[in-house]
Amino acid sequence: MLRFLATFLLASMAFIILGNVVFAQTKQNTVVVLPKDEVIDTNYFAAGDTVTLSGTVNGDAYLAGGVVNIEGTVNGDLMVAGGVVYIRGTVTQDVRVAGGQVIITGTIERNLTVLGGTATIADSGRVGSSVVGAGGSIQIYSAIPKDVTIGAGELTIGNTVGGNVFAAVGVFTMSPSANIEGNLTYMSEEPLNIQKGATVSGTIKEEKSLQAQKDQFQDKAKAAAKAGKSIMYTAKVINIITAFLVGLLFIFLFPKYTATITKQISEKTWTSMGVGLLTLILTPLIAILFLVTIVGMPVGFLLIVAYVFCIFFAKIFVSLVVGNKLISMVSREKYHHAVVLGLGLLVYLIVSSIPVLGSVMVLLTVIMGIGAMLLAKIEYYRLLADKKMI
Repeated sequence: MLRFLATFLLASMAFIILGNVVFAQTKQNTVVVLPKDEVIDTNYFAAGDTVTLSGTVNGDAYLAGGVVNIEGTVNGDLMVAGGVVYIRGTVTQDVRVAGGQVIITGTIERNLTVLGGTATIADSGRVGSSVVGAGGSIQIYSAIPKDVTIGAGELTIGNTVGGNVFAAVGVFTMSPSANIEGNLTYMSEEPLNIQKGATVSGTIKEEKSLQAQKDQFQDKAKAAAKAGKSIMYTAKVINIITAFLVGLLFIFLFPKYTATITKQISEKTWTSMGVGLLTLILTPLIAILFLVTIVGMPVGFLLIVAYVFCIFFAKIFVSLVVGNKLISMVSREKYHHAVVLGLGLLVYLIVSSIPVLGSVMVLLTVIMGIGAMLLAKIEYYRLLADKKMI
């Protein structure tokens, strides 16, 4: 029963999510290229260490990799995740991008949503509508015709913004060529750095009321938090114990499959995270599409169940990798799988309990684990196909 459930969950996600796209296979040290003269008349999915889209996609494009280059044309939406992402070509619809470093020098004809360690919209780039972003450092040197909403450690605006700007930032700089035609609303612990020549046509408002509301709310929340803290920790411990028992079942019932997943996490971390991010976002959307139809409703419910189980399983495989890494740092001896898993889950419990950082690490664990499970399942089916067993 457990073998059937694990296979069903991962297979469902792979085939339902990727059923209507062109899929570029991922292998060890993969370089995936859509050539300049090639045209794809449907949705396109590609994942690898390096992914380059130089051709034309007459649909939506979903890309993930260590380095992702978009040099061609996407006549639909673009969703991309990677270590370094270059958008040099043209996207006629919306763009949603997440990466360690994001550089935009091409054309986005509608909205841009960006999440990155650093993100730069160069002066040669073009965004046709609004920008929403979050990251460590965001620089906007291209004219933005509509609103800009940013949450970042550092924000620099160096061109015209046709709408309003809302910024919750550490440091906010407007260069001499900056011009905000609407209103500027900001939250920052540092004073605005509006350089000589920069202008704001509308009003400038520092939003302090949120801090006052926060102080009031915190007093009330502390009492509730104190009462709920013990319940929360008890639930976390029960969750970890359950994960430990389920993890042992995976190790002893599916040793090769478990080893394949942990190998994906260790050796193809960025690819696993890219695929996991896309899966985490797309699966609920696809489930909703099935649920709104009478015929597809059972599939929608099954997909939701698969989604929840995979989120739970993710921390098991990531914890195995973490446990192995920690043990290898202090000893060359081989330890029982139960010890490795227990150590990894203990670290996960501790880190996940840290405010803010814990939530980020839980999210990264889920993304990495789901991506690795999906890649392992794809590799498994590819192997069966090569042997003509399916």
